[in-house]
Amino acid sequence: MGDWLRQLVTRCTDAEIDTLVRAFASADVQAAVQRTARFNWHRAFILALVRQRGVAALLFRSLFR
Repeated sequence: MGDWLRQLVTRCTDAEIDTLVRAFASADVQAAVQRTARFNWHRAFILALVRQRGVAALLFRSLFR
């Protein structure tokens, strides 16, 4: 799961990375981090991120580059 996310993020532009960083600072994403993040077990956290509207749209666009 981590490799999959890394592959998607490496396709993002600098502007898209900036957008992701801003999204990660949002209250919704911070709540997802608190609920799902576990040391060295990233799947639940990554899936929670992908369910966030702005993050999902950005990563979806990067699939087709």
